[in-house]
Amino acid sequence: MPTIPTLSPSISSPVAQDSLAVIRGLIIPIYNAKQELVNIQIIAKDGTKRFLSGGKKKACFSVIGNYVYGDKLLICEGFATDASLNEHSGYAVIVALDAGNLETVAKEIRVLYPEAEIVIAGDNDLSGVGQKAAEAAASVIGGKYILPPVTGQDFNDALTIEVSL
Repeated sequence: MPTIPTLSPSISSPVAQDSLAVIRGLIIPIYNAKQELVNIQIIAKDGTKRFLSGGKKKACFSVIGNYVYGDKLLICEGFATDASLNEHSGYAVIVALDAGNLETVAKEIRVLYPEAEIVIAGDNDLSGVGQKAAEAAASVIGGKYILPPVTGQDFNDALTIEVSL
């Protein structure tokens, strides 16, 4: 039986609990701020991403990690970045699913956690889309934003890069 995330006072990890590593990819549950399962994202082994037809996405998200009062709360675009940031930082990370959803998700999370220090971890896209979306989301909620140091990378890239000798 899936566990619905407890969003107050701590965030549970529905992704860790409910995601199913399947032969053809990964299934990620998507929740709204009322803690209702409203969609799933399917990420195939080749990286192709799909949502259920008719499912909600705007202002909806998935979570990795447990929010502890006083910790930073991170919001990023994609699942791989979410997982890498959580593993690296130990903080709860909200996956907004794409750059276009960062601001609406940030607003929802700010309502749920008015006192939290929220940091938007944007993608450093060649196009500039991720940077602009992260800055806008942080600005509208009074949060901060960070970007990976290399243009063309997200934090999953930056945190998992291997040095070849």
